[in-house]
Amino acid sequence: MTKTKLAEELLAILTADGNTDNLFCTKHDLSDIQLKQIEECLIKYLEFDKVVWMEYDWLLSEDKQIRTYSSTYLIKDENYEKHSGKVGYIWAVNFTPEMYDPAELYNNPVKDGCTLGPILYNPETFEPCRTITLSWSPEQSIESTRTDEDIMKQLHSKLDDIFNNPEEYKPKGYRGLMLRYIVM
Repeated sequence: MTKTKLAEELLAILTADGNTDNLFCTKHDLSDIQLKQIEECLIKYLEFDKVVWMEYDWLLSEDKQIRTYSSTYLIKDENYEKHSGKVGYIWAVNFTPEMYDPAELYNNPVKDGCTLGPILYNPETFEPCRTITLSWSPEQSIESTRTDEDIMKQLHSKLDDIFNNPEEYKPKGYRGLMLRYIVM
């Protein structure tokens, strides 16, 4: 999941083969088909007249004296900077690892009343922490003839399910998009 249409389309192009390992891409990492699809996408959203893929993250001036380095642009909302009438010299398309909003609580059940929260880091000690949320109804045990031992077995079973299939219990995060390019 991403936060913009541009990022959604680029992510779909890069992961069409099911591979999500390499989300830092220069022209050397992409097929000709992917290069063409990304060019069309960038022209559509950023309104470049033309897209040129760079060999390096810099360009030389015509007199070969001045280097112009690519800049990194964080695409975080739908208000893209438009570049009508200009050429976009693209160096890289980068996606962040899956991220989570630190202000949001991740305790809403994802599957079977359970959630395996994302790894969050203490900003002072950089110590990682993860939460597991198990939901169950205490009224259900009062109304039935279930014992405390039965409830413990049920909760242990849920924990086993979470540890055996952690991806199924994680909340959805999002990926940020960063583009490195020069506009001329």
